[in-house]
Amino acid sequence: MHSPSPQTECVVSGTLCLMLRMSQVAGVAPLSFRRTAAGWSVRVSRVANFYGNTLSFTLWFLSTLTIAIDIVIEPERSYRTRTNSTRIVWVADVATVGLVVCTAACTGLMRMKSLMVYLLELQEARIVWVAEVATVGLVVCTAACTGLMRMKSLMVYLLELQEINLKLSLYREEPSNESCRKLIVVSSMIFTCSTILLDYGLFIYQVVIYHGKVLTSCLYIFYNISSAVQQVILLTFFEIATSVLTSLQTLNNCLKDLLQEIMNNSPEGKRAMITLESRIDMYNIKNKSINSVVDTMSVYRGQPITRPKSIPTTIRRLAMLYCSLCDVIRQVNDSHGTILVALLLCLLLHLVITPYHVITNIFNKSRSDRSSPLLQINWVVLHFGNLLLIIEPCHRTHDEMEMTRHLVSQMMRYARSEDSDLVMELQMFYQHLVLNEVSYAPLKMFSLNRTLITTILGSITTYLVVIVQL
Repeated sequence: MHSPSPQTECVVSGTLCLMLRMSQVAGVAPLSFRRTAAGWSVRVSRVANFYGNTLSFTLWFLSTLTIAIDIVIEPERSYRTRTNSTRIVWVADVATVGLVVCTAACTGLMRMKSLMVYLLELQEARIVWVAEVATVGLVVCTAACTGLMRMKSLMVYLLELQEINLKLSLYREEPSNESCRKLIVVSSMIFTCSTILLDYGLFIYQVVIYHGKVLTSCLYIFYNISSAVQQVILLTFFEIATSVLTSLQTLNNCLKDLLQEIMNNSPEGKRAMITLESRIDMYNIKNKSINSVVDTMSVYRGQPITRPKSIPTTIRRLAMLYCSLCDVIRQVNDSHGTILVALLLCLLLHLVITPYHVITNIFNKSRSDRSSPLLQINWVVLHFGNLLLIIEPCHRTHDEMEMTRHLVSQMMRYARSEDSDLVMELQMFYQHLVLNEVSYAPLKMFSLNRTLITTILGSITTYLVVIVQL
């Protein structure tokens, strides 16, 4: 493993380059870009790190200053902090978004240096393509202070993931989902920016119509910018998790091919395939057909069975690649744990606040901030979609790991006892599966799977019942 240095460079392209560019502009990826024939050459930049820290803390300071000014002015002239409940909600909202942005910016330099190491190892292996993996952009507040640390870690496991994909490509072509991933990223950013601009425009219009503090209200633009930065951080994690998922799917496809080959070389496996592919009703078969089957049984049993000489070696290599993928998931947990927790708390808060605004706008016509219920529903869709973007690739990764266990158990079931090398490698693979269990669990507080969505929805329902009754 190469140690990261300030001069480490690597070449990126595709969705990865797009997300790194967006993260750089947002201040959570301290990198410098230089155009090359193979794509864009990137390196860690301390100037960009200073820019990210300055931008994130400036946004946080101005957002905090805005909410403070809005609280101290006359309640009748405020359109977002008129009541005590709305003040608490907005203070918590601004504080959470600011925490996410600053955390992501502070860990940006570390993540980028780790990303450089990742890509450099891949280039030394003369890889023609660069795995389309997004950088780890984490929750906006942590981005400012931890940017250097996060970029170092990202370089490390990104290079490792690309090396895994290169080795897997020797056995099976990686499934191409680049266009789908890019569509999700671009659509999400367009939808987010459109919703933010529409919400801010409607808010300023209401302030002007009702003769509020226009200057103070205009300062909320910094909060909206922080929300856009937070979306970039979320999408970068979605990219990295989807890349790990794609690699694991490729590995499982290789195992399926091996299982098919093992079953073809095993009498028990052939009988199992015949049973699965054609369930025969013996009472509806003519005697002539039964006689034909009986006559050909000796021929079937006497067929020469090819000994799978290369299968044990392939299984050993796939087992090592599986362990490497587990290491990548652990590194993602270590580098993104804090920001993922902050991001999920932020989404939980928004999923409580937004339905609250919808309910109060419908049943309380005297509210000062009469934002459109349809616009608030837009926000609900956005926040719930963001929750899915975090949890769904992690849940599917856990499913693929269960599929790996199932495939290995099936190979152990149908492997012939005389193939001692094959049986030994399968047993070793199974031990890796048992002793190397891993999952997406930020700070080891909870696992990122679909049951978490159910838990969050239950919590939101409880909070809404309490808040509406206040």
